[in-house]
Amino acid sequence: MAQDLVTTREELAPGRLGGGGFWVILDATDIPTLPDRMDAPGTEARCLYEGDLVTRYRNCAPYLARFDAPLYQWLLKWLADDPWGIVFTSTKDMDALAKHFRKSIIVRDTRGRQLLFRFYDPRVLRAFLPTCKPKELVEFYGPVDEFWTPIGGTEFDVFTRQGEPTEARG
Repeated sequence: MAQDLVTTREELAPGRLGGGGFWVILDATDIPTLPDRMDAPGTEARCLYEGDLVTRYRNCAPYLARFDAPLYQWLLKWLADDPWGIVFTSTKDMDALAKHFRKSIIVRDTRGRQLLFRFYDPRVLRAFLPTCKPKELVEFYGPVDEFWTPIGGTEFDVFTRQGEPTEARG
C-alpha cells in the first residue's frame, strides 16, 4: 500500500449526509435509470463526459452528484450490494470537482492510445489507490479529502491521504 495512504472501514448513516461535503460519482453502466435520475428536479448532478462522449455514452457514463440522504436511500433501496460508484468528501463546488475528475477520465496506455479510466468503479479505485506513489496520490486526490468505496449495504472502505502538501489541495 502507498505509504501516504491510510485505509479504514466505516458505516455511513444517511443522517450523516445532511451537513454537506459529501459527493458521489455514480456509474451508469449498471444503472439504466441513472441518467434520468440525475436529471430529476432537485438533484445537483452532471455527467463527467463531455462533447462526443456524452452523445455516444450517456447511458454508461459517470455522473457527479451532491450526495444527500434521498440519493443515498435510493441507492440503498435499488443497488445496496452492487458496485454503483464512489463517495468522496470535499469542500469544493461542483464546477471545480468536475474539472478535476475530468482530468482522470481519459488516460494513455504504454502505446499512447487513449483509454477511458473507470476510476469511479469502487473495485477499480480500491485496486488503483494502493499502487500510487505519493506524488500521484496528491495529483489524483486534488481537492478530495477522502474516498469512500462501498463494499455492501452501508459499509465502506475509506481511503485518506497522509502528509500531502497543502498547496496540492486546491
